[in-house]
Amino acid sequence: MSHAPRLLAILCAIWLASTAASQPHPPGGLEPEHHSLNRFAGWENHLAVAVPFHISQFETKLVPALARWNLSEYAPCHDVVQVHGRATLVFLYSGDPDVDVVSHGDTLRSGIEKLWAELGPARNCFRGMQILRLQLDPANDKYSDAPCVIFGGMLQRLREAQVYDHVFQMETDVLPVRPNWLEALLRETGFNQGCERYWQRGSMAHCQVHQGRLAERYDVHINGNSIWCLRDPRLWEFLERVQSFFPPGDHSGVAGCGTAKWAEVGVDHAMYRFRRDPANFEYTRTILHLFTYTQTVLNKCEDAYTVPTLLGEHPRTFLVHSKAPFLPHPILMAREAVVEVFGRWPDFDEQALLKRMIESGSWTTEDLLAHLCQSSEAAGLLWHNNYPARCQRLCDEHQDLFGDPGDFCRMSLVKQQWRQWMPDSLYLWSVDLHSGPLACNSKIMREAGAVLHAEIDFGNCVHSKEHMCRDRLKVLENNQWRSFSLDPCPNFLRQAFFEAYKDDPEFERVDAFICSHPAANCELFMPFNRSLIVYPTTRLEFGRDDDVVEWRKPYMKNLRSRFRWQQWVTSLQKIAANPMNVVAANSKFEAAYIKYHTGIDALYLPTWCGDKVTGGDDVVIPTKSQILLGPYRDNLDYPRFSEQQAWRHPIMRGLTEARERRLAASGVDVQFVRLREEYPHYEYSDLQAHPCIVIIPYQVSVISFFEYYRLNIPIFVPSKRLLISWHLEHNTLWERVYGHPKHLVPDTGIPDPTSDRVDDLEFWVGLADYYHFEHVLTFDSWDDLIGQLTDTEYLVQVRHKMKTSNRHQRQSLLESWTALLANIKRHATPPREMPKRFHDALESIYGLPRLGPDLPVTLPKREEFPYWVPKDLLALSRDCPVIPDQDRRCMCTSRGKLPKNFVHCPDKEVGPILWPAEDAGCIPSNTYYPPAVGSDTYKLKQVTLSWWNLVRYHVRSMSAGGMFGWGVAVLFACLAPPFLFYVAWRQRRRWCGGSGQRRHSL
Repeated sequence: MSHAPRLLAILCAIWLASTAASQPHPPGGLEPEHHSLNRFAGWENHLAVAVPFHISQFETKLVPALARWNLSEYAPCHDVVQVHGRATLVFLYSGDPDVDVVSHGDTLRSGIEKLWAELGPARNCFRGMQILRLQLDPANDKYSDAPCVIFGGMLQRLREAQVYDHVFQMETDVLPVRPNWLEALLRETGFNQGCERYWQRGSMAHCQVHQGRLAERYDVHINGNSIWCLRDPRLWEFLERVQSFFPPGDHSGVAGCGTAKWAEVGVDHAMYRFRRDPANFEYTRTILHLFTYTQTVLNKCEDAYTVPTLLGEHPRTFLVHSKAPFLPHPILMAREAVVEVFGRWPDFDEQALLKRMIESGSWTTEDLLAHLCQSSEAAGLLWHNNYPARCQRLCDEHQDLFGDPGDFCRMSLVKQQWRQWMPDSLYLWSVDLHSGPLACNSKIMREAGAVLHAEIDFGNCVHSKEHMCRDRLKVLENNQWRSFSLDPCPNFLRQAFFEAYKDDPEFERVDAFICSHPAANCELFMPFNRSLIVYPTTRLEFGRDDDVVEWRKPYMKNLRSRFRWQQWVTSLQKIAANPMNVVAANSKFEAAYIKYHTGIDALYLPTWCGDKVTGGDDVVIPTKSQILLGPYRDNLDYPRFSEQQAWRHPIMRGLTEARERRLAASGVDVQFVRLREEYPHYEYSDLQAHPCIVIIPYQVSVISFFEYYRLNIPIFVPSKRLLISWHLEHNTLWERVYGHPKHLVPDTGIPDPTSDRVDDLEFWVGLADYYHFEHVLTFDSWDDLIGQLTDTEYLVQVRHKMKTSNRHQRQSLLESWTALLANIKRHATPPREMPKRFHDALESIYGLPRLGPDLPVTLPKREEFPYWVPKDLLALSRDCPVIPDQDRRCMCTSRGKLPKNFVHCPDKEVGPILWPAEDAGCIPSNTYYPPAVGSDTYKLKQVTLSWWNLVRYHVRSMSAGGMFGWGVAVLFACLAPPFLFYVAWRQRRRWCGGSGQRRHSL
């Protein structure tokens, strides 16, 4: 019995605890509208609904706005008992309500009292009404000052009244779109006792981004039509800090009324920019959580809207702030048309002019669009081959609206001409950075059924017989070698390239894009929904992770190149998996290289080059006795690049000694001349005049080899054994290695292509072009070569054999290209639709995730830069722009200094919002770390590698260094993946309640 009281007490305590825990209370992440007002009845919560207005707005805005409250679908409340006595309607006026006159000779006070009496049932939702007169100095009676003075006076007077806990500023253009909006406001204030949860709760701009260039300025400020809490003295300290930070100036005579920057007038802008300024960081991080977003009130700026559509997109919204309902229709019509045609917001003068023209001419929307499409601005765009897409469509649909359709509809006519241009041929397009690979194959492509257009921004394009130099290329340019890797902002450049060409009439005619030098730049064309011919003529990593190439090194000293290599490998695998595309290689070496790094079986298509050689099909009897030493760039002086060093090279000294031995033994002197010394500039007929050419390879495949072969000139190359020995002793084949990219696919038994082990060299050197073309002669030593050169009749026979081989190979290549293009034509008929959204195109065509912001790079110090690297490269690489994307998700990190273009999601109720990193350090979760490929084991390996690289980046930015920093990295790399999987699982359980549907309470 002695334990009975104790047991009873325990049971009571448990019951009380469970009861308290079961009491619904609004957690910070939940929308308070789903909770009954009775839950917050434990404390007195008084709300002032403050309506500031100017006397000119009485008839035009205030009267119709309050009349709307009498409609049942927009009534302030439903349950009068719950809200009665908790809200007061306060009219804010800066003049004298007893003197100023409104309609019918009534004073302003009489007019407001009549409005109050006419409210009917809506009046019962409020405890009462009052008119609050705020003094306004005549000097401040202007748009840039008056709203700020009235706002400050409102907060101060209502606070001094000691009656109100919150005030909702409800300007005359804030209109209800659902009933019971006052109840929704009271729910918002009911869980904010003592201002512990917020000082300001309102809406960012949910309107089109052209007005005020919102996305460009990353403007997510909370509009002043918000709920303000009056019970925290610290709010007034904050306002004083803002006023000190933004003193009066030309933009406004009131402190804290704007920032002096374009489109930033008002206290809401000043408070937002104050919080965002790095100078206020220490203070801001103590109060930033007190500025929150809600969807109860929605800021639509000056956008027109319909209630059903708006509620479909924002089902939690009760009140909407927008000037559009009070604007004349011609103004709205003019704004919409200018945005649609030019993608910008018209200024006030332009709006007024268009309004007068619309009213005087009784114009329809099409009439207005036609007028804009024939304006001087449109003519300027037309001149630069960038006629607006909306005007092109209007030309197609309503040419009768144009005074001179032959002029302003030219782009539409051009589009029609492109559609009809060479209808029986495929149209191929390229932006290679070397003319050789494309020029060598252009004629055989034409015979196979395709026409090639190239926009090559590289000097050697002038040597091509066909015009291949850039002519109408947009966005992309060589720019000190940057275009090889799309640096310094590759993700941004890819998106900008797409935006520039998605409406281009020529691109609608394009059937396929071809990429060779570098092949990785085919990433530019992936979102255009056209076939891709990936045809690398040199290493696959060129332009991505090619740290051995001397002039690429300034772009390689950073972690980003590794991610971009993974990105390119994943993209290429996706390209190869799509049947409309082709992955080919111009050498057996390159085909095996692609297989090693991607697992893709590339089509072997050797380069032709024969048709650009005049008379290449002839057998020319040599007229000169000297033996040519090639290729033209033999690189024997590497890495000194000194012509004087070439003949002193040990390999060349070996040739000289062999000549001397031959001369001493037989009296015959075989003359050798270096091609570049004999012919600073040459014609192909000059080469044919020599008995043969001896190639000292520095690479496994070069364009010049194909050119020599198509000339039917006998070609000598060192045997594999001799070439490998030269390489091991003198690094002869130095250019076969472009970089040391990570091997990302499961082992296929192919050795490492960068290895200098003899067995590995046997495999890879054996795949060089020289050992797979018929009738290419080899020698085991210089003495062996000189011995073979004495048989001049045999060399003439070799010329005839090469002619036959070239004829057969050309026919084989023509058949291969014909089959390749036939496959592309099957996928190009009917014409595929051009996508309009970059990220959607990548996802729908290739299943690739969205590109995140450009990763930061670490570049060498300026003194380490070669002379060709621009001085601004370092600054550009750390400040890449971001194309706004409201669908982006992110995951936050609490450590590390991150660049400006990273994003942050501060409020689940609003959804993802773009934030520069000075507010919070975040890494986007959808930053393109490529998905793993291959086996399940490999997938796990890739996930770990991605995390490891990410951790290494963060550790480098931490103050901790040495073994401690790396220890933290290892620990984090091991624990992060399972931890994130657990968090994701828990998040899904919390959001979805264990089912596949999200709970309505969220």
